[in-house]
Amino acid sequence: MVGMSSSAAVMGGFVGSTESYNANAPKIHFTNCYAAGEVGTLKSLPDGTAVNDDGTPVSDVGGFAGVSTTAVYNACYYDKQATGSAEKAIANQPDSRVTGLLTKALTTLDMGSDWSLSNEGSAYPQIAAFVTGNWGGSDKLGKLARAYSQASVSTVFLYPCNND
Repeated sequence: MVGMSSSAAVMGGFVGSTESYNANAPKIHFTNCYAAGEVGTLKSLPDGTAVNDDGTPVSDVGGFAGVSTTAVYNACYYDKQATGSAEKAIANQPDSRVTGLLTKALTTLDMGSDWSLSNEGSAYPQIAAFVTGNWGGSDKLGKLARAYSQASVSTVFLYPCNND
């Protein structure tokens, strides 16, 4: 399981926290990215809220980020099913800066020319350079990158049933 624990706080599918302890630090920017790994604790309430072993709600858990008040997002997504976060994009709440999609929608999402939908909806989008094998300057590294990329986009895939 990715990002799972028995008790913790500040967990996200893509990033735990974007906060800086330095008030003068530049804002973090996220562009054209997604989160699809399970996040949270091993227990949850019926509405998906992560809880500690003793049943108390965990603070700051989200499908994309645990805590994020200052970051800038552009075309960022999270899988509402695979992350187990439903409508909780950032810090246990919906957030209009990040879009939550169902697995089927995210696996068919056109993320632009730098991305590839090489498996026609049966895996998450992959960075195109890893799919083509044009990476690292050698055929061997290209094949290795292609294999790791394929494994990473397939391991958390939830197969949509009933054509929904």
